[in-house]
Order: sequence, then C-alpha cells, then structure tokens
Amino acid sequence: MTSIMEVSKFYGKVRGTAMPIPAGSEDSESSSDEDEVVVRVEPSVSNEQQEDSDNEGDGSNEGQDENEEPDSEEALQPGIGRRLLWKSAIRAHYPVPAWKICLATAERVHSPTYCFRQMFSPECFKHIVEQINLYSVQSNVNAPLNCSEKEREQFIGCAFHMGIYGVPAQHMCWQTHSRIDKIADAMPMRRWEQIKANLHFNDNTMEGPHNLGQDPLFKIRPFLDFTVETMRSIPLTEHLSIDEQIIPFKGKSHLKNYNPKKPHKWGYKVYVLCDSKGMA
Repeated sequence: MTSIMEVSKFYGKVRGTAMPIPAGSEDSESSSDEDEVVVRVEPSVSNEQQEDSDNEGDGSNEGQDENEEPDSEEALQPGIGRRLLWKSAIRAHYPVPAWKICLATAERVHSPTYCFRQMFSPECFKHIVEQINLYSVQSNVNAPLNCSEKEREQFIGCAFHMGIYGVPAQHMCWQTHSRIDKIADAMPMRRWEQIKANLHFNDNTMEGPHNLGQDPLFKIRPFLDFTVETMRSIPLTEHLSIDEQIIPFKGKSHLKNYNPKKPHKWGYKVYVLCDSKGMA
C-alpha cells in the first residue's frame, strides 16, 4: 500500500523532491510489510495567481449582492473588503488666560540653614520637643529625657550627615577607625540613641479606642500638618507638573506599596507638585 503526501511549503520555503534510496544502503533492507511513503512536491502558487483566484471567487458572488446598496459612495472592492472611513471629531479651542502673577526675585542666595528654618518653623520644633519629653516621661517617670530644641536640631543635622556619608551602622560615626567629626563632636552616641528611642510627634494617649484605626498617619499627623502648611505658602509658577514619588521603606506598614518597575520597589507612594524652577 502506497500513501502519497502532497507538500507545497515548509516554514515558508519550498522543499525539494525526495531523493530515492540507493539499492545498496541499509535503509533499503527494510521489511516489505512497512508502507512505502512517496513525497510529491507541487509548485507554490504565486501571490499574483492567488489574487486572481480570489478575484474570480469574489466575482461569482457579485450577482448575489447586486440588489444591496453599499453604505458609502465607494463600492466594495473585490478582494479588499469594506473600506473604513475615519471621521475626525471637532475640537473646541478655548483661549488660555494670561499669567498675571509676578513672582518676587531672590535678592541673594541664602544658606542651607536659613532655608531649612523656613521650611520647619520654630512652632514645629517646639511641638516635637514637647512630644519627645512627654513620651520619655510616659515610658519611665524616673528617667526623663529633658531634650532641648538645640539638641533636636543637632539630632536632625546628624541624621542628614549620616545619610550623606552612608555608613553601614550608626555607631560607626563615633568609632575611632570610622569617626565623623561633624557628628561625633555635635552629640555623644549615648545621647543620640536616647533621643532616637523617644522620638515622637503625637501623644499616644489621644488615640483612644474610639479613634483607633481612623487615621493611619496619627503618629505623624501634627508634623504633616506643619509641613503641608509651609508648602502651601510657597508661591507657584505658571508651569506645574504632578507625579508620584516613592519614599523607600521596607518595614511593617499597611500603607507600604510594592512596584517592581520602580528603582525602589517598596515604600510609601506620595504625589509631588513640581514647577519649572525645580521646586517640589
């Protein structure tokens, strides 16, 4: 029994005719019970011939649609199908109001300390110091911290320098082989650890059972209110842009987001309003 396989193309390429097996090869000694397979290759049909055959097939169906009128002025072309006509929507252009606000120019470049004090008012630091001392008394009445506003500013300055130098551990800033004079001379390590352990921005007793879980940012709500009020006092320019920003954080918090496409995948997502002058 002989089966014929008609093969025209294989992966887009025309295959050649199968070569006969020589009589003296080992493959020719197969058993006679096996079926003989003959491969027949037909020439591939060119694109022009295929289009002609499609046109002939469409022409045979033209008589069935003679009574139907096309939707548009242009008739249906055989072999192409219905032609789509796109209509552009009419857009209204409203006049843009002119920018009338004149921003004040800086008379001189201020120091970083002056800019920092403008962003964080003395009332903000006073509130933070009060909450630190209050929490230290709530934790241990016999050992109050008695933190001052000057020590609070020194603590923030040391934290900024630690972020700039990027030491693996905070205690290395006071060690002999890795000492950082701007940090070690400003505050002893024991005092730094005490302020850090008692750092608070709000009174924990105000969050009773009736307010539990209503404000996820209760711990830092007063500090955020001070910051937002200061940010809103900054004059805005004409061209603004809003974008999201990730504050890196990997601790335990239900407000933490995960985005694998960001450089910092874990953290808090906030929205930042930026202007053309570089102010955020």
